[in-house]
Amino acid sequence: MTVTIIRSLPTFQQPGEATDEGAVILRYSQPDTSMLLSPEVPAGTFGKGTVYVTESQVYFFSSETSTGLAIEYPSIAMHAVSREESGGSCVYCQLSDSIHQMFLEASQGQNGDSEEDEIDDDFTELRFVPSDSGAVDAIFDAMSECATLHPDFVDEEEFYEEDDLSDQGQFEDAPEN
Repeated sequence: MTVTIIRSLPTFQQPGEATDEGAVILRYSQPDTSMLLSPEVPAGTFGKGTVYVTESQVYFFSSETSTGLAIEYPSIAMHAVSREESGGSCVYCQLSDSIHQMFLEASQGQNGDSEEDEIDDDFTELRFVPSDSGAVDAIFDAMSECATLHPDFVDEEEFYEEDDLSDQGQFEDAPEN
């Protein structure tokens, strides 16, 4: 899984600065942002925080709860701007995996309880809702730019097999004149 719960942030640097080892290149940050997950995770997990769009991952961190998420770009199946009348503007994301099992395991480790209800979702919906709705486009643009740095992995052998199969029988000889 390429989504992790974090308790602190890495060291960020601006593009073009001399890069320290282990530093993360920050492209954009937006404070006073809510992160909404669907289906929901345990109440009070995050609170309001800051979304950090970096070249390697998207981070959300709440200093109120000292908790956040680090999301690698390949885990973001899609992202888009949503301008919902009821919920306001947000950056909507679908994560390719369900992160709810991760939260169940983390809460079991903290409580010692065994949770019997496993959530069986194939993906998670995530929304970044900044208090400043004008920041939605800037978050989306930064995520789009950084996502292009992480193209989807294509298994070349499988790609060419599918290409060969799709070519078979699609073209017929043209009638002779």
